[in-house]
Amino acid sequence: MEIKEFQPKIHVFGVGGCGGNIVHNLKANARLSKILINTDANHLNIQSSRTTSLDAAILCGKETCRGCGCGGNISKGYQSDKESFSNMMYIFSHNQINLFICGLGGGSGTGITKYILKELKKYNKFNKYNIVLCTFPFDIERRRIKKAPTALKTISKDCDLLILIDMEAILQECTKKMHILKKFRWINNLIKVYITNLSRL
Repeated sequence: MEIKEFQPKIHVFGVGGCGGNIVHNLKANARLSKILINTDANHLNIQSSRTTSLDAAILCGKETCRGCGCGGNISKGYQSDKESFSNMMYIFSHNQINLFICGLGGGSGTGITKYILKELKKYNKFNKYNIVLCTFPFDIERRRIKKAPTALKTISKDCDLLILIDMEAILQECTKKMHILKKFRWINNLIKVYITNLSRL
């Protein structure tokens, strides 16, 4: 009997604007299932149309946010997923690893990720491994920076592994001569390397 190597399926969730943008930049990978989750219908449609090999796009909180986003309100993001979670549970039943990608301090990314992790840990229905890759805001994002430390602390309690990417620190590591757009592409490529390496573990 031939023994095949076990390769777990990884569901990559791009949560909110930041998470969706990162997933949008990922190349197709047989071991990665790409899913976008957002409260902003317009942003979700744009990301969906530009993302190759997308498995699902989910609009959260149709009653709470009415497709207009959270406006940076984490509580609103949390409530939107509380409203929609029962319709999303099927997604978590067939995968071995969940990878949630979000930006800390944002309403949709932080609020939705926070609620999903709490529910998965609370019920432990699927006995899956939950990883969070989150970005810490740039210094100029003052509103997000104020909320980011608390968001980080809350999310880290309910996941199995957390990978924190400090956007400002990485930006400073780039050479001063590098154009700002090239710096952002460099950061995006670095994040893609993180995710690709996770899929190869």
